[in-house]
Amino acid sequence: MNNKNIKLITDKLDELINYLENNNLEEFFKNKNEFCSMIINENSEDFNDTIKEDIKIIVPENLIESFKNFIKYLKVLRSMKSDGNDYTQYTLDNIRYIRKEIFKDLNIL
Repeated sequence: MNNKNIKLITDKLDELINYLENNNLEEFFKNKNEFCSMIINENSEDFNDTIKEDIKIIVPENLIESFKNFIKYLKVLRSMKSDGNDYTQYTLDNIRYIRKEIFKDLNIL
């Protein structure tokens, strides 16, 4: 496992959580694409080759597709409000879950 890549991801997750918790949506939107690009290829639907094996080790097999779909959701997210709905809490809850449940044992990196 490449600890450097995983450390970058966990740091970015912590950043995104902080932006959402502090309602700093401008910084969240500026930084979310960098996070998504670390994980999913720009012109692809699959994980980046440099991190693919690490993701498969860290993310439980039954959550791989859900994790990938959430990253795709983040990638296309342009606003937290759509059709009268606010997706801030949904997004924050999912990012927290990813950080605290999937990447939970990686705090020591």
